[in-house]
Amino acid sequence: MKTLKSTAVRGALTFVAAGSALALTACGAGQISQTANQVAAVNGTSAEDGHTTVRDVSVVIAPDNTAAVKFTAGNIENNHQVHTLKSVKVDGKPVTLTGDKNIEAGCSLIASYQEEVNALKKGATKSCNTYVVTQLADASGVFVGGNSTVTFTFDHAELETPASVVAYTPAAGEFNRGENGLTENNGGTPADPQTPKGILKPNDEHSPAHSH
Repeated sequence: MKTLKSTAVRGALTFVAAGSALALTACGAGQISQTANQVAAVNGTSAEDGHTTVRDVSVVIAPDNTAAVKFTAGNIENNHQVHTLKSVKVDGKPVTLTGDKNIEAGCSLIASYQEEVNALKKGATKSCNTYVVTQLADASGVFVGGNSTVTFTFDHAELETPASVVAYTPAAGEFNRGENGLTENNGGTPADPQTPKGILKPNDEHSPAHSH
């Protein structure tokens, strides 16, 4: 566990990944650094420091086989203080953040890969929530079923949490059943029923885990 510049408050983290056939649980230590008083509360798939929260954190292999970070960051201030997400890293590698990274008090920043963000925006009602598209430029070593460490840097604090790597959730109707009862992708070829269309396994030649 790396040492942060200011005193860290550690708590037990139990991270439960969603979106797979079997529940995958990863446990680790949460770490929060901030310049003000430090009060950490970490529970399940969330972490908070009394000012901001991060929830439902996972690394997602998107439909185009790129890696994204999916999460919801909330501002729980009661004094109208606006917080800003400065950066996100996966195992020390930077994540590209595209969108409004400011979070007003009582509002949330919702982040995921491009297709899901587009869908969420279409279904959203008027609110103060903002949306950010994430993409991990260097996805080497990242594969479904693996685990990574995700670091969130805000204007006032740094939160670090383990995250499971999961496959994206296919849209309704993306899977079809062939005559033999096996799942077929849109191209009509039998697909692994546990692997959504477009997702490559760790040993596939062009998977993120084998890209350089």
